[in-house]
Amino acid sequence: MSSLNLPLHQTIIASTAAGVSSTLLGHPLDTIKVHIQTNPTFAAGASGASLQSRYRYPTARAAQYLLRTNAYSPMVFFRGIGPPIMNAAVMNVLTFAVFNRVKEGLVVADDGQQSGICGGYCASLIAGIVSGLASAF
Repeated sequence: MSSLNLPLHQTIIASTAAGVSSTLLGHPLDTIKVHIQTNPTFAAGASGASLQSRYRYPTARAAQYLLRTNAYSPMVFFRGIGPPIMNAAVMNVLTFAVFNRVKEGLVVADDGQQSGICGGYCASLIAGIVSGLASAF
């Protein structure tokens, strides 16, 4: 095992943590964005006025509206978070595991030294392409 890559179980743990944390941080903002896009109160309406001219801070106002209409429970921002968390965890595990294994196969020889068919940059490029294809299908 080289110093370039983590063991598979550590890759799984790290990539799952990355997927879950990014979803936990991004989902509330996505909830507010979708609310702004679908709620006629915040959407640019038939009057032709743009969103910026109608509301000074539409994101903050939409967040306040969501909190106010849901008994000031912050859980309103996390509704429906289960499927995105599962998707992020699975996709990150697949992407990082494939990337690390392909790169390790290209760069590291059996003795643990860097060698192989191409250097680090070339191996990273090829591993990125392969992991992208793996996660797309």
